[in-house]
Amino acid sequence: DLLDLSSITAGKLNLKTEIIDFHLLVRQVVEMMKQDVVAKDLRLDIELRATYSRVMVDPVRMHQVLWNILRNAVKFTPHKGEIRICSEFRDGDLVLTCTDSGIGIDAEALLRIFNAFEQAGGDIPQRCGGLGLGLAIAMGLVKGHGGQRVATSEGRDRGATFTLRLPVAP
Repeated sequence: DLLDLSSITAGKLNLKTEIIDFHLLVRQVVEMMKQDVVAKDLRLDIELRATYSRVMVDPVRMHQVLWNILRNAVKFTPHKGEIRICSEFRDGDLVLTCTDSGIGIDAEALLRIFNAFEQAGGDIPQRCGGLGLGLAIAMGLVKGHGGQRVATSEGRDRGATFTLRLPVAP
């Protein structure tokens, strides 16, 4: 993770891009996380509605981004909670949202959670672990692909939504 962060920060990120079906990649990550979802008895709804889902990305790096999104949703959603993954084609871009019924994010934390070594605040590092690198790395990878990543939340214990926006391949 530190090597990835250093490469991103130094502007030396090496991406091996190809045109892929983004929905297929989402399904692979969901399958990979299935055991964790079942272990917490989470409800996982997947609505991949984008009519066009081909993007020019480095599949390994985009897998890393999607894994970060879903892993965090599972990690921060309590037992028997809900996670919803949706895609749509909007304004020439593929937009993926992951909404959870988890611990939420305070407004002030939303401003800094994509910074390295930052976490949502308070007791979260002690309860959930982690160094606060995953979101920073994922954000750097998304930007390296010409995309955007945004987090929203109505506050503590109100869940969170992470939105990933990528240009589609011609």
